[in-house]
Amino acid sequence: MKVVILAAGQGSRLAHFTASRPKTMVRVAGEAILKRQLRAYLAAGLSEREIHVVAGYKRDKIRDYLRDRYPEVRVIENPRYAETNNMYSLWLALRALEEGHCDLLLGNGDNVFDSTLVRALLESSGNRIPVRPGAYDHEAMKIVVAENGRVTDIAKTIPPHRAFGVSMDLHKITMPAQQRLLQLMEEHLTEKGEKDWFETVFPALFTTRRFDFLDTGAERWYEVDTPTDLERANALFSAPRPAPGALKNPP
Repeated sequence: MKVVILAAGQGSRLAHFTASRPKTMVRVAGEAILKRQLRAYLAAGLSEREIHVVAGYKRDKIRDYLRDRYPEVRVIENPRYAETNNMYSLWLALRALEEGHCDLLLGNGDNVFDSTLVRALLESSGNRIPVRPGAYDHEAMKIVVAENGRVTDIAKTIPPHRAFGVSMDLHKITMPAQQRLLQLMEEHLTEKGEKDWFETVFPALFTTRRFDFLDTGAERWYEVDTPTDLERANALFSAPRPAPGALKNPP
């Protein structure tokens, strides 16, 4: 298994908090988001050597933090973070990790979650997207699911009547799917530019590689994009952790 954390962006909507640090180093309930993510991956049984962080904005802060606390976590640099988006960061990561023929856990550096979510993904089969069924958020990635349980679309623009639920921005991707994803991203970056999210090419990926959802039940998760998000994430992760939810694979 390999893990890629996309953490190159500036987080302009959190400018008050990111003026002196990258977004993934913003604290939620007293701890940096990156620290919480790393702890979740390690508690689920992964090793530091399996984890890779794509850094751009104020990347020296991430390098210094990892060197002192998680020295075997690898940093992949995106020096063009200001003029690209996370598709370009993921492309850099997959290019750098082409020698690793294993499954991938892919996530953004601004998400807060517990190790139980990671463990459920590791125990699942095939390509998986953790989802909160029935939820809807205009800012979040939503997914569409066919009657056979196959994910067919993902986008922020999916309307409520089509949305199955909200994606938790954490993906398990098998090696064959990674190879096709890399091809699709290279075509997109060449033909349509470097400013899009990696999910932009996922609908095309879904046509040739099956992805299923993972029902996250009541698992704690929050994406931190704005000061309001940060306030809510602080409240959620300051409270006692609830009893583990039953994460369910589709039938």
